[in-house]
Formats: sequence, C-alpha cells, structure tokens
Amino acid sequence: MFVTACQPADRTFSKYGISFTYPAGWQIEDNVESKTTSRVQLTRKGPDSEGIAIIRIFDEEDKAGTHIDSYTIGMRQEGILEHMQIEERIPDSYGAYAGSSVSYTGTGQGKPYTGKIYVLQSGGRSCWIITQEALAEQEENRPCRELMEKTFSIAPLSPVHKEFEEIFDIHPPEG
Repeated sequence: MFVTACQPADRTFSKYGISFTYPAGWQIEDNVESKTTSRVQLTRKGPDSEGIAIIRIFDEEDKAGTHIDSYTIGMRQEGILEHMQIEERIPDSYGAYAGSSVSYTGTGQGKPYTGKIYVLQSGGRSCWIITQEALAEQEENRPCRELMEKTFSIAPLSPVHKEFEEIFDIHPPEG
C-alpha cells in the first residue's frame, strides 16, 4: 500500500501590475500607498517565521532607484538591524529582469540576518523587492524565494493608465 501526502497548491498573486507564484505556507498583505505606489508583503505563516519579502511597485519608471537610495540611508540611520552592514548597489538581476541590488547583513533579536534589495524597471513601472531572513531559516525559505523569482513578472504600464492619471491628477491651487 502506497500513501502520498497532499501538498497544498501554490498560489499566485496578481495585482498592481506585478504577478508571482508563492507556496501555500506563506501569506500576503498588500495595500495602496498612494496613487502611484503600492506595497506587497509576503511572510511565512507561523509564530516564529523569519522569512519576508516586501515589494514596492511604482507607476513611474525611475522612482524605485531614487527611493531605494533614501531607504538604505534610512536603514543605516534607524539601525533596522544591529551591526548592520550595507554594501554598495551593483548591477544584478531578478528573474527575467535586469537591474541592480544592495545586499545587507545584521543581527536582530540575537539572530544573524541577511537581506537583499533588488531595483527593477520595466514598461513604465519600477519596483524594489526586499528579501530578508534569519540565516538559520535560509534553507527553509529557499523554495519560496526561488519560486517567486522564477515566476515574477512586471506588466507594462498601459498608455490609457498614464493618460487617466494625467487627466485626474489633482494639483494644489496656485496662490
């Protein structure tokens, strides 16, 4: 007699002009931050989960590159992790997209952490993706990281979307 365990099916997130697949044991939290910026956070389910991916999507071509520079400065100043070491931005890729990345390490709650911030641009959109995890959790998180990267896509910003934003853009009164 053969017994096989049923694995929960992978899930797909598709919203804000991006899509990717992730394992069923992870959860999504997403929100719109402004008319041109959205945020998606992916965390592993469980009380002690140490895996996280945060994606910020900008409906502006070069916004992620500018934003990431100020974000890493803030990481240094706020001491997100103790003993934080942030490397310089280098050319890199994420899935099918060329871009750049910044790697960092540090300690949080007595555990060593590693992280990487990818900056990508495609079709009028830009985004950055942060992956951060405790070193002890890397092997457990690897399938999610690899699946997400392999299936990640950015949809081009449609001309209608751009025109819609320009038509309904609210400007403060002059005076």
